[in-house]
Amino acid sequence: MKHHIRAFSLGLFTSALIILIVFYLVQDSQTPIEDVKAEELIPVLEDQGYAVLSQEEYISYSVNGNDSEKNTDTNSESSDEDAEQNKEETENNNKEEEETTEEDSSNEEESEEDSPKEYKLTIETGMASSQISDILENEDIIESASDFNDYLEDNDYAINVKPGTFELTSDMSHFEIAEVITSYN
Repeated sequence: MKHHIRAFSLGLFTSALIILIVFYLVQDSQTPIEDVKAEELIPVLEDQGYAVLSQEEYISYSVNGNDSEKNTDTNSESSDEDAEQNKEETENNNKEEEETTEEDSSNEEESEEDSPKEYKLTIETGMASSQISDILENEDIIESASDFNDYLEDNDYAINVKPGTFELTSDMSHFEIAEVITSYN
């Protein structure tokens, strides 16, 4: 038995030694990003479809908008195709912004109608958590009585519900409601 254990431990030691030697002797083919020069990265990024701007170009672009003729750096000149593509993207973005603005105004009207509903919940001594959940669902404070009741039971709130009157709103989470109904007023 000793021979088997010795042979096994010798095998483990040998394999660990081989892995250690390979780890230290084999050169890593990847170069850390800190060691790569920016001039080497720019062509790679441009080939993948990214636009690379110097700090001066970026400032000029952000101040002057999409007007590519106002760029002061001559290192990267835009072709006519790029300019046309930029114009098309700008027009598409403007259309999307207009549509978004129209949606936002209609959403604001809807949100005024969908403001959080308030409800004063009165819990009497001996009320079960399932009764409380049903009341809250009927008053549109929560969406699902069974989900809320499960939450109360899973997180040990069901046994700590306190009698009293509590102000609740429909935008409160299960956690917030549970904290309110289990605390003393």
